[in-house]
Amino acid sequence: MSVHTKLVGFFLASMITSNAYAIYQCKASNGALTFQDKPCDANQKQEQVTGTSPEKIESQIKSVQVWVPGTGEVITFIPKDWEYSIEQSDRFTPPTLRIKANGKHGRISLIITLFTDSNNVFSDTDSITRAVEEVSKQYVATSTQGRIEVKEIASASSFGSYASFTEKNPPPKSDFSNITSGLFNSVGAVYSFTLLSSDLSSSNYNIAMALVSKGIIAVSHL
Repeated sequence: MSVHTKLVGFFLASMITSNAYAIYQCKASNGALTFQDKPCDANQKQEQVTGTSPEKIESQIKSVQVWVPGTGEVITFIPKDWEYSIEQSDRFTPPTLRIKANGKHGRISLIITLFTDSNNVFSDTDSITRAVEEVSKQYVATSTQGRIEVKEIASASSFGSYASFTEKNPPPKSDFSNITSGLFNSVGAVYSFTLLSSDLSSSNYNIAMALVSKGIIAVSHL
């Protein structure tokens, strides 16, 4: 069995419940959103973001591999019709992955920078949340929210936090009016991300959030 086949199997196994690929968006009574791979609690509003058979998923995704100094090879999976590029000057520089998607399912631009947290600075949710709050300060003044609301995501293989903002006055002819910024720790790989989107409820936005919360795997830690 090839490494790619094993990784696809690992990826699918981590996201499949009862033979169906499922990511659930759970909304609490206070409006807080979380994404998880199991049904929401009874007191939460539930929306299943995606659902289809494992075979269909594998036929619709492609793998993207990057080398992270101090961590090794990291792989992620994206829809086959999404575009991507990798920025990395050498093997000693943290890589940046740029992903784009267009079309009727919503326009998104996702930027992910992966690095090794050798000093365990981001070893728990509290430290990650503080970092997200600090980065998010730059978006408050020009947002409709006018404040920072950090949301947490946790699964069996990763944990992280993010915050979303909607621009009060987006630039003319801009494809994006929303920005989501966050930080994750996923089995040996730590990464920051910025997600620009046209609609926070679009399918592509939800797929991108599922990707950053569950779809990045450090091969050396399998």
